[in-house]
Amino acid sequence: MIPEEKKKILDEFNNTRTDYPQDKAIHALFEEQVERIPDRIAVLGRGPTRTNTDNNVPIYVTYKELNKISDCLAGLLIEIGVLADDIVGILMDPSPEMIVGILGILKAGAAYLPIDPAYPDERIDYMLKDSAAKIIVGNRHACSAGLNCQWLIVNCELLMSVPDAPFHHSSFIIHHSSHLAYIMYTS
Repeated sequence: MIPEEKKKILDEFNNTRTDYPQDKAIHALFEEQVERIPDRIAVLGRGPTRTNTDNNVPIYVTYKELNKISDCLAGLLIEIGVLADDIVGILMDPSPEMIVGILGILKAGAAYLPIDPAYPDERIDYMLKDSAAKIIVGNRHACSAGLNCQWLIVNCELLMSVPDAPFHHSSFIIHHSSHLAYIMYTS
């Protein structure tokens, strides 16, 4: 490879730096996008729907729908006692529900702890105990996992299937950009 090509590949193609407003939380930036393009598709995935239990049905969620469902989850998390900077585990495979979970946790003022359902039960148990997480947002896998049932598990798939679930936006915790957003455990 000639030096010019190497420089272009290493320096130009990998230059993905983007400036983000330092005074806004992640979910606030998302809500600005909802205002701009509410009916455009925000999340695309595959899975069951209210009318079809096949796990391979295309799922399309608009920005407006994603905002509404994540608001519902945030309201529920606040009602069950989530406080600013609490750690909430999110135990599910990448999916539209996982995006709902992350946004809902952030809107509740908490930080999310992503946990791969493929991890051994001992690793999952360690991460939850070590992080002091008291609540898990999950799907059917999380609800049926062999976890010590000392964690409250919120089934995110249920929220996805409720067309007009109520929410209490006024009760959301004011989450600033300086608050904790997530915790990552590495191997």
